[in-house]
Amino acid sequence: MGSLPSIIALLLGKRLILFPQTYGPYSSETARFLARLILSRAGQILSRDKEGLDVVKTMLETSDRKGQAEFCPDVAFALDPVPVEQPDIQPPLDGKAGAPLVGFNINGLLYNGGYTRDNMFGLAMDYKTFVHRLAEEILSKTDAKLLLIPHTFAPFGDVESDNEASQRVLGELDARYPGRAHLVSRSYDQSEIKSIIGRCDFFIGSRMHACIAALSQGVPAVAVAYSRKFKGVFDSVGVGEVVVDARDASANEAITRIMKIFEERAILRSTLSRRVTEQKELLFEVFRGLTVSPASNQRLCEEAQPASAVSV
Repeated sequence: MGSLPSIIALLLGKRLILFPQTYGPYSSETARFLARLILSRAGQILSRDKEGLDVVKTMLETSDRKGQAEFCPDVAFALDPVPVEQPDIQPPLDGKAGAPLVGFNINGLLYNGGYTRDNMFGLAMDYKTFVHRLAEEILSKTDAKLLLIPHTFAPFGDVESDNEASQRVLGELDARYPGRAHLVSRSYDQSEIKSIIGRCDFFIGSRMHACIAALSQGVPAVAVAYSRKFKGVFDSVGVGEVVVDARDASANEAITRIMKIFEERAILRSTLSRRVTEQKELLFEVFRGLTVSPASNQRLCEEAQPASAVSV
C-alpha cells in the first residue's frame, strides 16, 4: 500500500518527486521489484540519509536516473513548533528553574514487542524492562525531573500506545519520586508536541519524529533505535554516535551509554546549534530547486506529485 500513490502518479504521467525518506532494506523480491520500478521512473529522489542514497544508486546502477538522487534533510526539521501555554502534564511541573528536565519518549510498539508481541524487531534487550530501569536510573542517580512524552497516542490495549506504556512507567515512579516524574497526558498535534519537547534540557526517544523534534530545536537527544533509519538522521546533524541500537546493545550497555551522554549534553548541544542551522538551510535550498521544472523552467505547483514512501 505504501507504493500505491507513487505508482498511480506514474500511471497518470505525472512527474514524481520522492520526498526525503529512508530507502531500504528491501528484503523480498516483490519489494525490490516495486522499489526499482518507482525509483527508475521518479523525476527526483531525495534521501534523508547517506546510506539510503547508496541503496538508491546501487539499485539504479544500470539506469540513467541514478543522478536524480540526492541527499536532503527530513522535512520535519523545518516544522515550526506551536507553543502550548499550559500543556496537560500530570502531575503539573512547578516551573521552577534549577533541575534539568529530561524528556523520555517510550515507543509503545517496542514496549509491547511489536505487532506480533514477540520481539518483532529482533532487539537484543527486553525493551519493556529497559525503559523502567532507565527511568529509575535517571531519577535515582541525578537531580533531573523526568517528563514522559508519548508521541503516538492510542487507546489502552492498542499495541502502538505510547501513552499506555508511559502511564505504566509513571505508575511505578510516582510514589517513590514525588514531584519528579511527569506525563504529558493528552494528545497534541505534531507542532504542539514539538514545542513541549523543546522545553526539555535532554531527550531520549524511540520514535523517529520525536527525536527529530528534539534535534531540530537544538535539544541534546539520544535515540534508542530499532532500525538503521535513526543513525542516518542523527548522522545528518553530526551526532550519529549518540544512537543506541537496541538490536545490538544490552539494557545495561544502553543505560550506561545514555547516562554518560546525559553528563556530556553540553557538548552535544554545541554541535547541534551549528549543524541544525546548516541542515535547515540545505533543506530549504533543495526545496526551492524542486519548484522549478528542469525541462521547462516553469513552476511545478500543479505538476509535482510528492510521495513519501516506496516501502512494501
